[in-house]
Amino acid sequence: MKKPLALIAALLLSSSVLAAADISNVKLDANDPMSVVIKHSMQQRVSRLVKFYEPGVIGLANNGDVAISAPERLGKVATRQIVEKLIDAENSDRLALIAAIAKHANRNDAIPEIRAAMTKRWAAEMKSGWMIQDEQGNWVKKP
Repeated sequence: MKKPLALIAALLLSSSVLAAADISNVKLDANDPMSVVIKHSMQQRVSRLVKFYEPGVIGLANNGDVAISAPERLGKVATRQIVEKLIDAENSDRLALIAAIAKHANRNDAIPEIRAAMTKRWAAEMKSGWMIQDEQGNWVKKP
């Protein structure tokens, strides 16, 4: 009984290692019509997001989503609702952009890798002092 279990475990481990798709040929800056529309939507929202990035209310989560990093700084319920709507819209567009990039490259199999690459890009674009989430889930100021 141990041999089949060991074999199954070995296959699962090896397939998870092999599962990471090579995305070196995927253009993360795709300018297909869908990506352009999504990027435009995201650009329209940037100035409103910055108002909450600056004081550290929101930040970039380690999965690439925008998230509330300091709920105690939100204050009014109305402010919380505004922030939550901005975050929902931004995260929806981020997922749509990742899907559009994958579709444009005909690489729907590589969505997790594209998301990881975009997360790295978004982290690099965060300004010093803005909140980012480390791999352990802790919120820290970007140096």
